[in-house]
Amino acid sequence: MKEELDTYSTREKNLWFEYLTDIAVALYYWPNAIRLMLAGDEALRGGAMVGLITSTVIVAIVVSGALSIFLHAKQKPEPKDERDYIIEARASLWSARVLVAGMLSIMGNIVVQEMIGEQAVGRVLFALSPLLIAHLMLVTLMVASLVGTSVKLYLYRKGV
Repeated sequence: MKEELDTYSTREKNLWFEYLTDIAVALYYWPNAIRLMLAGDEALRGGAMVGLITSTVIVAIVVSGALSIFLHAKQKPEPKDERDYIIEARASLWSARVLVAGMLSIMGNIVVQEMIGEQAVGRVLFALSPLLIAHLMLVTLMVASLVGTSVKLYLYRKGV
């Protein structure tokens, strides 16, 4: 395992650090947030939501600290070169595409919900309340970030 880690640049290790932290936080946050969403808007506005946000921040700090100690053993950052800028540009493009697609989907659902009217909203799977819209936007941001990091990792390993 140590020999394999030595084949990664510091930048790649940092990307893995970011990726693993995002996944750990998502795996902690989203099952609990979905449970609260299913309990209704009152649960999302109460102390349970505050507790979830607080504990999520604590989980993020603990995971970041543990991964930082593991991945950053006496390594200095490398200066960026042209390849790094190309990889960042391509990853940003893919991340932006996912973000735009997600936001357009959310906006489209809001428009459709408004067009079908109040009486038909009860017949759809779930009504888009402001809190649910905020969570969907958060999901979109998280997925866009994961896509950007994934593209960077892929391009560093593949080579540009």
